[in-house]
Amino acid sequence: MERTIVTHTSPDWDAITSCWLLQRFVPSFADASVVFVNTGNPDPQALEAAGAVVDTGRVLDPVHYRMDHHQLSDPNIACAAMLVWQQLLLLERDLLYLQPLILLIHAGDTGKPEANESRRTGIHALLSAEKARKWGDQELIAWGYAVLDALAEHLKRADEARRSLDVHTIYRSADGLFVALEQSSRAAVQAAHDAGARLVLWHKTRETTETIELWRGGEGAAVDCGAVVRAALHNRYEYLDARVELATWYLHQAGFYAG
Repeated sequence: MERTIVTHTSPDWDAITSCWLLQRFVPSFADASVVFVNTGNPDPQALEAAGAVVDTGRVLDPVHYRMDHHQLSDPNIACAAMLVWQQLLLLERDLLYLQPLILLIHAGDTGKPEANESRRTGIHALLSAEKARKWGDQELIAWGYAVLDALAEHLKRADEARRSLDVHTIYRSADGLFVALEQSSRAAVQAAHDAGARLVLWHKTRETTETIELWRGGEGAAVDCGAVVRAALHNRYEYLDARVELATWYLHQAGFYAG
């Protein structure tokens, strides 16, 4: 018999993410079909036959993948996606990098202000727009999976960049506000800012090209680019012309220096 994942009709991000977590990270659910029920009056036969029931059913039984939160004394303490994610962590799936996404889904599902921007212009607004197009539930699931796949890939790259930050840091000022990175991914620039740096020099060489970028994070006074680059490279390189040119660059509104 084909395995099924049951969730509610007109799925929200909590339902979509719960199904996505199961299908992407639990091999036995990879080819499962998603069945939709009326969350107020779900079909008991569909619930009984399901391999997993998420965000509906009013049962919390993680071992058997029954993941609902509406029946809890405080239903806002968690959401279905958070419950599934926590169970996967217990099963030693390496999914800590998904935490920002899970927290956003939880905030949106429980009305927390942390999701206000997402409701206006983020993934919650996008889902509302797709629902306004009168898409069917299966179409919403497929669309939602594509969005989540892209976000997960981005979060995983960012996590890998954080883990490799020390390896690629060739200069760090005594106060930690200025960092120079060599041969790292661009995602490491944001990781350095997240770790407290206000200015990050990114340097990478490839077979035929060389790239030097200077990124500013947060608020700060104007910076003498030429002096910063000379300090960062610390005379390791012979690219004097590049260092001189960088002194003429300007600060782009996006936060990096361009020339």
